[in-house]
Amino acid sequence: MKNFLEILKNKSKQGETLAVLAPMADVTDFIFRKIIAKYSKYNSNNKLIGGPHIFWSEFTSADGLSHEEGQKKLLINLKFNKEKERPILAQIFGSKIKNITKAIEIIYKLEFDGVDINFGCPDKTIEKQCCGSAMIKNQDLAEEILKSAKEKVLELNKKFKETEKRFFSFSVKTRLGYNQIEYKNWFPKILKYEPDIFTIHLRTRKEMSLVSAHWEISKEIIIFIKEYTKKNNLKTPFLILNGDVKDLIEAKEKIKESTCDAVMIGRGIFGTPWLFNSKEYLKRKNLDLNTKKGKDNILFIINILLEHTKEFETGLGKYKSFNIMKKHYNAYINGFNGAKELRSNLMQTKNFKEVKKICETFIEEKIVKK
Repeated sequence: MKNFLEILKNKSKQGETLAVLAPMADVTDFIFRKIIAKYSKYNSNNKLIGGPHIFWSEFTSADGLSHEEGQKKLLINLKFNKEKERPILAQIFGSKIKNITKAIEIIYKLEFDGVDINFGCPDKTIEKQCCGSAMIKNQDLAEEILKSAKEKVLELNKKFKETEKRFFSFSVKTRLGYNQIEYKNWFPKILKYEPDIFTIHLRTRKEMSLVSAHWEISKEIIIFIKEYTKKNNLKTPFLILNGDVKDLIEAKEKIKESTCDAVMIGRGIFGTPWLFNSKEYLKRKNLDLNTKKGKDNILFIINILLEHTKEFETGLGKYKSFNIMKKHYNAYINGFNGAKELRSNLMQTKNFKEVKKICETFIEEKIVKK
């Protein structure tokens, strides 16, 4: 693929709102991304109509990928549609340099458009492995990992430049600090290794998601990064900000407010895989069961829920618990009369057959007869 960042930079200059899909474990699996691509990025004629402008995989253990047995279990996390999910980055976490570089080679061979190093996950089990947000407290190790990872990416790009003519990017995602906002000390340790993409979750590790993202300092953060890289003769990365953005309307506002290149959307995608298609998103806002438009929208949502469930059971049923789908049901079924009861019933299901029966009953009683 061509250098997708140059393409995105040109789109940004033309005033297009750039929004990317956040990597979320047990959420942005290849089935959900397939649904997102179908309803957000392309229309029925396979014409490009929306985003996300960059896809991310679920984040995956570099340690697991670098071992034969672990790799067999984890490769399902790195499955993607090479036609519909471009550009796409694979996010990994790890604290062992040898395993990080081996994982990058695997990701390259799988034909991803880049690798993303996670220095921001606040999960305690991840931190116990000295990964994710723990890197903010172990900055010497973080630098060693970044140095080796960047060297590996450069090596791969140089080695296959003529034969494959690919652009394989190097990126990092992190937070503003660990216990307090300390980006002025932390970010230079990352910027030193000139990532192509730098994604910042606008909270500290301590804050988790318990407070609002710090958009009030977003512009000063972007200014700091641009001034620091210029002063030190470093490449300024493609800058993505993350935190509390629920749709493309907010994304546009936040880009203007902060002067970042793009916004990352995570929780906003739950229950709305059409979110990155602004026209479709606005069209589906009416959920009034007393109007034809509202009924049509609820039916539209239920049919996508059924499609998502069937695809999950077929494609991931052997690998992941069916209960993963229930977090999606919580999001899909909301905001209309009868949603609470329908959602409660769906939470008791164990397979697609049961989900289908419950949804068909609801449609017959609440939409067709009403």
